[in-house]
Parts: sequence; C-alpha cells; structure tokens
Amino acid sequence: IHLGINELGGNLNSFVVQYQSVIDEIRRLQPDAQIILQSVLALTDNYSTKPAFSRESIQDINSRIQTLAEENGLYFSDVNLIMTDEEGYLIPERTFDGCHLIPEAYEIWAQWLLEEAVVIETMKANGQ
Repeated sequence: IHLGINELGGNLNSFVVQYQSVIDEIRRLQPDAQIILQSVLALTDNYSTKPAFSRESIQDINSRIQTLAEENGLYFSDVNLIMTDEEGYLIPERTFDGCHLIPEAYEIWAQWLLEEAVVIETMKANGQ
C-alpha cells in the first residue's frame, strides 16, 4: 500500500485509524495477501514549506506507518532511502515540481521495489 502526500494535512490519528481499517478490510477480503506498507514520499526542500508537508510531518507519518506495519506483522518499505538527499528531502533532479516524480524516477522506484521483494522473500524464507 502506498499513499501519497494528499493524505497529509489532516488529523494524523484519524489517518492511522483509517489506514488500519484498510489493512483490516484487505485481510478480510484476501486473507493470504502479502501486504507491504510503503512510506509517503518526501518532498523537495522548497516544497516542504507548509507545516503539513514539512520534512518532519512526513517523517512523523512514516514512523506511524512503520509502527502499523510492525503491529500488524507486515513489511514496511521506505522508498525515501533511494529518493532523498542526506537531509531527507526529495532529490530535486527526480521531480519536475518538487512533489511529483519524473518518469526516470519511477523507473528507479520500480527497480528498487523488485529488489525489496527479493529481500522480503528471503526474510520470509528465514522465518522473519
């Protein structure tokens, strides 16, 4: 599951409750589904001026998503590991407006997801 920046700006506690209900519904409808929760993508430094879109807000929501993953025995995948600079902002060359990615950045993301899938399968095989 990957949610974007549009989900931010409201009450984060309500966000977490709603996110949990989505997880519960997926499990109800598809009990054998492998669910991976992905981080919300960071924004560039220039785009992060609004409090709801600040680097700290995105880090807060990602921490909550990671906690949801842990509490539900799910995997958490943090795409910001490959999309951000050393300060935690979206790399400007990977976006055309500070928020949305350019096509080449989606290719990087897709390749990384394939690599993450291998890591997750290895973890599963080792009982983790």
